[in-house]
Amino acid sequence: MRLIIALLTSVCVSFTSFSKEVKDTIRTSHNDKIILTYNVTNDGNTLSIDIGSRPRIIPSENLKQACKGEYDKLKVVAFDRIGDFGKVKWKGTVPKALMIPAGLNYDETSEGYYILGESQPITFSGNIHNAEDIKIPLYIAIYEKKQNYKIVAASQTPLTVKPKKLPTSNAQGGQRNTEIERVTIHSSEEVETDNSDITSALSSIELVKALLSRETAVPFSQTLQMEIYNLRNLKNTIKEQEIVDRINELLLQCTEKEQTLKEAESSAALAAKAEEKALIEQQRQEAEAQQQAAEEKAREEEEKQQKRTFWMIIGGVLLAILAFIGNAIFKHFRDLNNQKSIMQMQESLAQQAAHEATRRSREVIYNKAHKAVNKGRGKLRDTVQNTDKSKKNNKRPSI
Repeated sequence: MRLIIALLTSVCVSFTSFSKEVKDTIRTSHNDKIILTYNVTNDGNTLSIDIGSRPRIIPSENLKQACKGEYDKLKVVAFDRIGDFGKVKWKGTVPKALMIPAGLNYDETSEGYYILGESQPITFSGNIHNAEDIKIPLYIAIYEKKQNYKIVAASQTPLTVKPKKLPTSNAQGGQRNTEIERVTIHSSEEVETDNSDITSALSSIELVKALLSRETAVPFSQTLQMEIYNLRNLKNTIKEQEIVDRINELLLQCTEKEQTLKEAESSAALAAKAEEKALIEQQRQEAEAQQQAAEEKAREEEEKQQKRTFWMIIGGVLLAILAFIGNAIFKHFRDLNNQKSIMQMQESLAQQAAHEATRRSREVIYNKAHKAVNKGRGKLRDTVQNTDKSKKNNKRPSI
């Protein structure tokens, strides 16, 4: 909405507008560097700070470890209020909001923060030329996931814009034109930054050469990728053409080395694939040979089993015959034993009959003898008795 109002104002009111392109370097408490290129536009009523391109970050070792080499997730952020960021969550360091001097007005954004290089310009309105310095604390945050950020570094000194040092606007009545003056401000800090960038670039060139000579596979190591990333960023800020040419040459070498390694990996992959195919074919042949050997062995085992079964049948038949013959022989001997037992029993019965006959004949003879003796004894007794009776009778007197 503020941009629309500014545009309508620029159309309806005659004025002369001034715009300055500024390059600045901000250091963080962890010794990271934030290199900014932004336009400061002043039309007399509004002051706009437009950071159109993404700031360049030269990370320290702590920041490299915090983002794990994923530099695309690093964001440079400024806040226009504390808290109340809606569904967006900010972890880590508690941020500070913009420091707006008296005499300037500022409408808070709906989000409550600016991601530099991605969000809209920061616009102020009011008494611009009499305003004190505008100070914007900057922070480096890591994008973790949707609507979640982590603040990992804060600027040592805020980004400072001095409205009093900006050119004044001279209205020309009745004219409806816009004059834009673009001035690149080179401060002593920026000159020092350029020298520092050249030194960093030369150091990175040597380091990249050393690392590139040791690379044997793609993707490149995290350290080399980081240094290449730094060189690409340095190339956009360094004005020494010789250094830029050296960076371009080295980047070309990196590209060629990467392409060579990719081709080598592709050839190695093809060779590995061919070797794998040959190994698979060899394994297939070995498997077929093993299967044939197993089938041959199974066939031999089957033949052996058939022979064993045949001989087992023959052995069973022979055993049956021998069992039949043995049973017959056993039956024969058993019959002989039975006959012998019968004969012995008959002989025993005959002996018993003979003994019985002898016993009976003896008994008959004994009985007859005993009877005869008894009979003789009876006769003798009778005779004796009769004799006694006769004597008695003879002693009787005669009548």
